[in-house]
Amino acid sequence: MASAPPRNIDPHARLMAAFIIASVTVFFILRTAMTAMAGIGDPHTIVDMVFDDAYYYLSIAYNIAQHGMSTFDRLTETNGYHPLWLLILTGFEALFQFDKKNFYTFTLALIGIITIASLLYCMKKRRDPFSFSLAAGLSAGYAGYPFVWLYGLETILFAPLLLAVLHFVRKDGFVESRNKAALIFCAVILVRLDAACLLISYAAVLFYAMRKQQGIRQSIIKITFFVMPAFATLMLYFLINKMIFGIALPVSGVAKMIGAQPLSNWGIAYYYIFNMAPLLLPVILLVPAEILWGKFRHGAIYYGGLSIFFIANMVQYAYYGALSGWMPWPWYFYNQALFMILLVARIAFISLCIMKTGTPLSMKFGKAFTAGAVAVCSILVPILVHALMVYSYVDPTNSFSTFNRRNLDDLNGILKTTDSVTVAMGDRAGGLGYWAPENIRVFQLEGLVAGREYLDARRSDTAQKWLTENIKPDYLIVDRDAVPLIGPPGKQYYVIIEPIQGRVVFDHLVAFCFPVDAVVKKTERVTANPNLRQPDVQRFIFDFKKRAPCDNECASEIQRSIFAVEGPRELAMSVEYRSRLNRYWERLDRKIALKLRQYWPHSL
Repeated sequence: MASAPPRNIDPHARLMAAFIIASVTVFFILRTAMTAMAGIGDPHTIVDMVFDDAYYYLSIAYNIAQHGMSTFDRLTETNGYHPLWLLILTGFEALFQFDKKNFYTFTLALIGIITIASLLYCMKKRRDPFSFSLAAGLSAGYAGYPFVWLYGLETILFAPLLLAVLHFVRKDGFVESRNKAALIFCAVILVRLDAACLLISYAAVLFYAMRKQQGIRQSIIKITFFVMPAFATLMLYFLINKMIFGIALPVSGVAKMIGAQPLSNWGIAYYYIFNMAPLLLPVILLVPAEILWGKFRHGAIYYGGLSIFFIANMVQYAYYGALSGWMPWPWYFYNQALFMILLVARIAFISLCIMKTGTPLSMKFGKAFTAGAVAVCSILVPILVHALMVYSYVDPTNSFSTFNRRNLDDLNGILKTTDSVTVAMGDRAGGLGYWAPENIRVFQLEGLVAGREYLDARRSDTAQKWLTENIKPDYLIVDRDAVPLIGPPGKQYYVIIEPIQGRVVFDHLVAFCFPVDAVVKKTERVTANPNLRQPDVQRFIFDFKKRAPCDNECASEIQRSIFAVEGPRELAMSVEYRSRLNRYWERLDRKIALKLRQYWPHSL
């Protein structure tokens, strides 16, 4: 693992250099274009440039800087975030005092600066083929996993931290650089707490590298010292949370465990396999490239890193399969995104070497093949992905409704008032809460950015009462395929279950019943659009004060929905199912979970 490629390879393999420079240049132009559009565009046009969950960071950072309170809704204090990205956003907002539109634009600019700075750092060391090839890998990784890097979430910080680790590994060697890497991992786990899986996998590969030279006992001692700084950082973070918020873990993670049946979420393997799709082409291209180059020369640093990311991916899957009740979202797959960076970088490195030395098999074929592989992975695919991202916002015919655009429509329509208004909403509350004016407060019913008190109320099945007494919502907003309407004519009630995102969650859910006249606004579902952001669902806005007790027929429907094999999520938001295979695995998990409940009737 400590070996490094030679530095005397001609850096001016002109074709390869031109490919990589072109990719970085186009990436810079397109990211700058998106930031410019955010600065001058109407919020209705630009509102989807970050993912909905990124709005939680923006809202909380804005409220800390403007109101001195760690809150999303300005009703409850929350620790529902990973700390490092929030600290960065809060610091800039406190320094510049942006309004919400400019803070949004600045965040997009910051994303561009981080991604492009990482690329330029690699380009700066152009006489080193390893660093230069990393630029190609980063470009491909940014395009292959845009939700990890480009939509405003905390995972944007992993790329520069990866470069920092690689810098010390190449300089000092894998084993010798462990103390410096240990300090970097203090930041890594603050980017995402589940990045402890990276720490575990790095320690495992480090132990494997040391055990033959230093023995098992000495290796265990050194591995213990390696993980201690990150472990101490994590414990300090938990202690601070406990002192300030009354709960050590972030509520965003705890909320996803409430009511889940342990050891029954294994069908999320579908998402892990599905999100490996961007890796398929680089893997196919790497095999013949390695054959051309010959016996994995100078590949230890690449394949050591790939081993780390593969192991981390498995550890992360085991954790969420055993202890979470929810599906993993696209930005959870940062291990696969990091894997792709090193994968494409290896192809680019081989290409640079072949451009200089040729291969014993065929110099001409080797140059053509590897140059073409890098062109596809690092130029054609990234340019296509980023160009489509930009085009989706500037296309004048693109008038379809998205969830965030619906939020803005409601803020400018039914919710537009100078009075103080409180809205309760489950999924997609992030954008509504961020763009809402100061007189409108949005409480997130899933509990991802709530306080400990709400989670306690959910666990004790008193959440409805707690909401009524403490939050006092004026409206409840839900997006659904359909809302069950139960009862005979004249006495019908809409039945709402929250949250609906759990795959194997059966306990401690919140249910509301509303008479027909409680519907303030109903937005009909629209014709499906090829763009994946199309919300082919209905939106209901209920007058919360008109809710009614759920009668026996409604209670039966609630129980049926919660314990059905299809589950509340499939019944309410089938638009999120990408395939029959996904639906099959979720139903299978629910069947297994219901069987487990017969022998182990305890949820998390």
